[in-house]
Amino acid sequence: MQPIGRRASLLAAALAVAAAGCGRDGPPNAPRARHDETGFSIVPPREWTRQELDGAGIMGFTGPKVDGFAVHFSVAVQSAGGDDLEQFARNVNRAQARGLDDYRLVERGFATIGGRRWRRLSARFRLGDLPVRDLQYFTIAGDRAFVLRFAVPARVFRRYRPLLEWCANTARVDAAP
Repeated sequence: MQPIGRRASLLAAALAVAAAGCGRDGPPNAPRARHDETGFSIVPPREWTRQELDGAGIMGFTGPKVDGFAVHFSVAVQSAGGDDLEQFARNVNRAQARGLDDYRLVERGFATIGGRRWRRLSARFRLGDLPVRDLQYFTIAGDRAFVLRFAVPARVFRRYRPLLEWCANTARVDAAP
């Protein structure tokens, strides 16, 4: 049996290696995903799989399954309807509160990403019996609103948050094509 100090050192080293992919530089060699029609691009986690989306969704990525739920994020682009950033985020939040079980906004703030101001919201809700937490970012470019939404089981949100934030910080909205 190893002494506690040695086991703690090994555990700390293992956690440092595991967290390396979630650090400030993100996953090594992750390719930037682009949507040329909207000028949007982002660097997804390297091991995640790109998904085709319908409607306003322009891209989505699926990661590992946790509690039978695929950790994922999606990007949607839609008309801002003349709303400013704050009003648009409020409208989306209200719609989600009406459409998701046990919806509760738990965090709000702003982020500057790629030189652009983004509204950041995070909420808890239920999908069936599963408690879920999301992390959303909104920005307005011209008359278009960009919505970036990450969703993970609530019990692992803290573990995934550094990776989700790293990914969000790679988002770029180029001048309207």
